[in-house]
Amino acid sequence: MDLPQFRRRLAALGADLAAWPADEADAAMALMSASTAAQDLFATRVGEDLRSAGAPEQDTTPLVEKILAATRARS
Repeated sequence: MDLPQFRRRLAALGADLAAWPADEADAAMALMSASTAAQDLFATRVGEDLRSAGAPEQDTTPLVEKILAATRARS
């Protein structure tokens, strides 16, 4: 998966990688492991998802790090 593909899938499926097809979630994780740009896109989408759910705006970096760590631990 490259960055443009990741951007499209993130826009379509959101930041909940558990809702993604497993092969695409794995590819997204591999990309985020290697790309700070992908991590930034993911963090932005996490924030957008939280705000759309009514959460106040906040720094999502710690949350994103926990999500990525938990997702890595499952694979």
